[in-house]
Amino acid sequence: NHVRLQGCFAFDHLSWLSGAPDHPAPTPGAVAEEVLAADPLLAGFTLTTWSGQLFVEAARRVREKRPDMPLIAGGPLATCLGADLADEDSPFDAVVSGYGEVPFATILEAFVGADPGRDLPVGLAETGGIYLRAAGGGVGQPPEHRSDPGIDILPSPYVEGTVSMGGSPSMLVAWCRGCAGRCAYCAWHNQLPRAIPASLR
Repeated sequence: NHVRLQGCFAFDHLSWLSGAPDHPAPTPGAVAEEVLAADPLLAGFTLTTWSGQLFVEAARRVREKRPDMPLIAGGPLATCLGADLADEDSPFDAVVSGYGEVPFATILEAFVGADPGRDLPVGLAETGGIYLRAAGGGVGQPPEHRSDPGIDILPSPYVEGTVSMGGSPSMLVAWCRGCAGRCAYCAWHNQLPRAIPASLR
């Protein structure tokens, strides 16, 4: 039950386009500076094939200047790497593996009425799909493999207006979760089912 999260947080959506016309290729330094300028309570990075190395290095730079800020990783690459991405050398304090709506909401609950900083409650590791940073690899449980990933448990942050589009005249829309492709090298489709949010049906 994540009802108590309503109205507790403000979100900002920072977006970088790689190789798009009129958009310079993002650098770790530029990404880190934009995150630091936003001065968030915590920062989350979506790691994909193109952004993984970029965002890991950006997170390291954020960590150098803001050692107190909790950093969270999620996305396809984080799902593939899982606990391996949360070892003692990782810049991330937690890694969300699998669909992130419920695990991320669970992490946010730790900040309701308090600011634990990087000392995330060890109990979070009992939630499927959350690995906490630890020596030798993250401590936690693998994501739950469900036919219904629970994407309709929480309202869409875009439909509800929780996440600002920053005045952008356009946006990319993923019509379903998961991928229609079945590429042998990709761990994403093997681990997670496809689903279409109710708000897009």
